[in-house]
Amino acid sequence: MRILHFSDLHLGVENYSGGNNPDTGLSWRFHDFLATLDEVVAYALNNDVDLVLFCGDAYKSRDPSQTHQREFARRIWELSSAGTPIFLLTGNHDLPNAMGRATTMEIFHTLSIKNVTVASKPGTYRIETKAGPLQVVALPWARRSALLSREETKNLTSPAVYPGSLQRIDFSEEEDEKGFFVIEISTGERERQVSFGFHPVKARRFLTIKVNIGVQETDPTLAVLDAIARHDVADAVVRVQVAISERLAGLLNDGEIRRALKDAHFIAAISRDVARERLPRMVGWSAEKITPLEALEEYLKVKKPDVDHKLLLEYGERLIRESESEE
Repeated sequence: MRILHFSDLHLGVENYSGGNNPDTGLSWRFHDFLATLDEVVAYALNNDVDLVLFCGDAYKSRDPSQTHQREFARRIWELSSAGTPIFLLTGNHDLPNAMGRATTMEIFHTLSIKNVTVASKPGTYRIETKAGPLQVVALPWARRSALLSREETKNLTSPAVYPGSLQRIDFSEEEDEKGFFVIEISTGERERQVSFGFHPVKARRFLTIKVNIGVQETDPTLAVLDAIARHDVADAVVRVQVAISERLAGLLNDGEIRRALKDAHFIAAISRDVARERLPRMVGWSAEKITPLEALEEYLKVKKPDVDHKLLLEYGERLIRESESEE
């Protein structure tokens, strides 16, 4: 028996959208989530799947729009009309905000959609599949610590499989692989064998480009452009994080950086971590106790300019005398 397991669809998440599809008027991010759901449906229809198991959170909101409900229902209908049983578990995002209101999944049960089972509370369900009957036990969230503390469950070795969401929501999931599980259960044997494999989907990439600009850098914008060129930004949600000194921060050209990211799906941010520079102090001196010429001499010792110090002192002394004579 082959079971396809996916979860946390979150239709309605539209951050980092990059606008709407002009052909449909729908958010590009909405299309992202539908595209990965379509991968799930296509796999189930083309790989002899006996049951599609969805474990909750079809929508971002507990009050999804009609469009979000329509597109989810279309995919469920595509599976059910092909004879593939679907088990829909109600997640916390699918529950109503008030008592007496319907869950977002309830419509499938109300209309008695063929091959669709909806579980909105704990219970045991018998699902008929082409590979034989399957018993599904729907439970609320079970805490691992509670299971390990009970004598009858703490030594169990049954596998627990959870695929996570089909799409990346934000940069916290940048490195996460997205997809679904296919579980294989052998039938007709005394001790059934269970195996499972993860199948990745083409989720929208999130990419962070970090650039550390050295204090000796003469063209910080060029350094950022070089860093961008070393990454594939096409169709990704991209953010650029630049660590830079206060002296060089004003030389960064955001316009050029954005042009270098033109192939990205969305530019989330171009941020600067500016290191404030502490001015060196002339230890042991106070403004009241030194002459202007002595102050200039100490300043040159600290700053060490690439010019003849003696010549600078001569020019400085001349300017000081002219200023004093004018006074």
